[in-house]
Amino acid sequence: MRTKLKNFIFIFLLIPSVAFASEGEHHGIDSLTWYYINAAVFFSFLFYVLRKPCKEAFLKRREGIKANVDEANKVYTDALNALNSAKAKHEHLEEELQKISDDIITEAKEQAQHIVQVAESRASYLQATAKQMIEAEEKKALKNLSAEFSKILVQDTINDVKSSINEELDRKLIVNGVEKIN
Repeated sequence: MRTKLKNFIFIFLLIPSVAFASEGEHHGIDSLTWYYINAAVFFSFLFYVLRKPCKEAFLKRREGIKANVDEANKVYTDALNALNSAKAKHEHLEEELQKISDDIITEAKEQAQHIVQVAESRASYLQATAKQMIEAEEKKALKNLSAEFSKILVQDTINDVKSSINEELDRKLIVNGVEKIN
């Protein structure tokens, strides 16, 4: 309702100002004076009509700018904190790298020692197993060799006896053996 009233007053004031400005004679008042009067009335009306909306617009703009500045300050503070954190990490990066390197070297040495211990244990187990297998094979070979040697010895003895005994000696031995039995 208030805007309708403002629009009516605005139109009402514009009509006479256009009429006075367009007349040729002004009954003794200079035409420049009417121009200034029309401009003053028009600007007064504009001031009256636009005072509150302009004031609200400028207040909103001020609040918006203030909010943007506050947000920018917050972002700046966050960025500054992130930068300081990154600088702190960067300063300790060499120390951290050296610590990690030392830890890796220590762990590698421990693993190498463990691997050597496992390999030595495995080697001693394999040596013991191989020694047992060799001893078992030696016993087996010695047993086989003894049996073979005995067979060969018996065979050689039989062959020697057969070759040294002839028929005459064989008869004498048989006779001696029978005599002893009787």
